[in-house]
Amino acid sequence: MICNQGFRARTARSSQISGFSLIELMMVIVIVGILATIAVPSYQSSVLRSHRLIAQGILTDTAARQAQYFVNNKAYATTLEELGLPDPFYVNANADTSAEADAIYQIDLVDDSGQWDGFEAKPLNSQVNDTSCATLSLSRTGAKSASGTDPSRCW
Repeated sequence: MICNQGFRARTARSSQISGFSLIELMMVIVIVGILATIAVPSYQSSVLRSHRLIAQGILTDTAARQAQYFVNNKAYATTLEELGLPDPFYVNANADTSAEADAIYQIDLVDDSGQWDGFEAKPLNSQVNDTSCATLSLSRTGAKSASGTDPSRCW
């Protein structure tokens, strides 16, 4: 008989202290929500900046190809195909040539009145959200520019 009463007492105590209350659960959800509202925009901004670095590297590489083309041919290339690149030239997030549907930038040769003037990277798909830089340009003189709302941060 004594053993039976001890079992009931132990069972009653353990059922009162198990689990979380609704208030505790709601506080955890609120804290996770606040952290998410801080972390997600920061992450998206980092992704846009890393994609911008890809475009800068591609523009620099394309300018080096143009310089080598000039050394070999004593004239500048007037198309991307002459530089060994596809035309149109779409670049994805892995810095590889891709289809337009997967691309983050389209690289173009700027040719004003029959004379090579530079290269530009136009944002596509998710990269159009990079309004602070938008289109990146590298001129034949090496001048770097951007057409966005804050071009001073782009290069």
